[in-house]
Amino acid sequence: MSGLDAYGIGVALVGALVAWLPSAWVLGRRLQWTVPAIFAGAFSLAAVATGVGGTVAHLLGATLDVALGIVLALVLGSFVIGWRYRSERGVRSGVQGVVTGLLVGGLAFFQRPWFAFTSDTFYHLAAARSLLATNSPLVTDPFYRSGTTSLDPTSGIFHTWLAMVSSMSGIEVEYVYAGFAALAAAAVAWAFWALAERVSGSSWVATVCTVGFAAFGLWGDFRMAGLPNRFTVAYLCLALFTIIESTAARPERRRLATLAVLMSGAAALLAHLATAAALVIYVVAALLVVVVFRHRLSETETRGPSMVAVGGVLLAALAIIGAKAATVFSVSLGDAGGGLPEAFVSIGAGMFVAQPGKYVGGGPVAFALMTAAGLWAVWQGARRRNGASIVMGAFILVPVVLLGFPPVTTLGVKLSVYMLARVTLLMRFTPFLAAAWVLGQGALAARASRDVPVSRQRVLAFAVGAAILVAHGLASWQSTQVTFIRVPDRMRFGEAYTVFESRERDIRSSWGMPALWDARAAFGDDYPIVAAAPETGYYLAGLANVAIVAAPPSHSPLAVEIVDGPARREDMERLLDPDTSTSERRAILDARDADYVALSPGVDAEVAAWEAMRAETDLFEVVVETRRFVLLRVVR
Repeated sequence: MSGLDAYGIGVALVGALVAWLPSAWVLGRRLQWTVPAIFAGAFSLAAVATGVGGTVAHLLGATLDVALGIVLALVLGSFVIGWRYRSERGVRSGVQGVVTGLLVGGLAFFQRPWFAFTSDTFYHLAAARSLLATNSPLVTDPFYRSGTTSLDPTSGIFHTWLAMVSSMSGIEVEYVYAGFAALAAAAVAWAFWALAERVSGSSWVATVCTVGFAAFGLWGDFRMAGLPNRFTVAYLCLALFTIIESTAARPERRRLATLAVLMSGAAALLAHLATAAALVIYVVAALLVVVVFRHRLSETETRGPSMVAVGGVLLAALAIIGAKAATVFSVSLGDAGGGLPEAFVSIGAGMFVAQPGKYVGGGPVAFALMTAAGLWAVWQGARRRNGASIVMGAFILVPVVLLGFPPVTTLGVKLSVYMLARVTLLMRFTPFLAAAWVLGQGALAARASRDVPVSRQRVLAFAVGAAILVAHGLASWQSTQVTFIRVPDRMRFGEAYTVFESRERDIRSSWGMPALWDARAAFGDDYPIVAAAPETGYYLAGLANVAIVAAPPSHSPLAVEIVDGPARREDMERLLDPDTSTSERRAILDARDADYVALSPGVDAEVAAWEAMRAETDLFEVVVETRRFVLLRVVR
């Protein structure tokens, strides 16, 4: 598959990076950004433009083609802006960051996204394919062709982007997705490197901390890099980077940084609900800095963050989150005090905290040192009247407050444990950000005291920074190890297969590409409904432009699942029962308006069904037949 996936990298680079470089380069030149920061900015611009195109088309009741036209107009505008405001001012190279991102992207390309084990991959592929099949700008129903007009709360502009790029390039969605996943992994590395370099003032510190984040914070595992709840960390890191940039006192720099905050903030808000919620929390932290330290930061070299920037993001968030939050916040992992995940501990009086190091990772030692680094940054920033340092310290302390301050943690538990977990999982870069700042303080102390053999501040800073990295590495090593090596009884929950196992079990190889090509040719542009076992149908919906009757409950869209999700799966169970009569099978297929039946004869439960159905020539016509995939057309 790697050869075909390489085509996906090409179109992903154009659609999510190259097309948006002119505008990002202009902004980066004027703000004297590094190249990795500019790359992250271009990556964010692609999301913003797609969001604008998809949202405008949806509000107008227009099609995906109209949304694509709007995006292409924005691309043209990007080139015009880049030419009109070109500047002789240079950018800082950031070669180490560029190379680090490329290495991470290369590893992600080798690992390949999950294409088996009912991973979320197929949900996102099906969502994008539903747009191609219906020519719609935003996802309403990724699976069932139910006719619902309400937006799917777990889908977003990423699926619009996938559909647009696939439509323009003629490359199947799964290859665009695989290529995008490699680029997305690189973008996360670039965005975090830019943030770490900004707070540390050192390229080598940023590189060390980015490698640590990739190796231990992300476990060296980039198979999920193409999922919205993973690659949006790039938008989040860029938003924090630009908020810190907006603390500049010089008016021109502050205005440009404000624009950058709005750009990166819009990308985070539009792309994923959990990322939007996380950004709102960071923005609230920035606003608290403004309120608490406004007098101390007046008339200083670095002030509080731009109120226009953080206020604009917060106002936009109210509308965007409000449209989706009601559905998702109704999902809970359990009742407080009863079915809570073991990471949460009751401290009495109905109050809860999370075990130190859970969700953000690194164990209790790294969590404690991260907390100390955040407090140190706030204290030092207040003492030196440095707004950037205070804001950075506040950002480091955000997961500490969310998980370790009982009133806030308890409120999160009461609202939705699911969302609290999802938001804090996005913050796994925080210990490495803390290490970057502390190590940066050591580097600054070294540069400021070259005539002094040993500086206590330098020694302490390097010791704390190194301790965070070492403690996190020791706590995370086992999770990183099992990315590549099977260790019985130690595999990660939900990701219990090594890279090599997931590559081997790729459903595209299992079914065979010729079988998929024949199935796609049979479906044509009709967007038919296919009856199948939930797992088989789930895979097929991601790999062909079809609707299905039933999906696994963990992936079934809530709007349909709460109406008749279980009934759909019961119908498929009866359809595939070898003892079901021909007349009953026809009744089920007619009731579900199914035109095809798909089977995976490699699955034991479906072997008997295939043996029964192949004899029902009055009901089925064989369209595709291989050892592991069968497609039958319903005869009417």
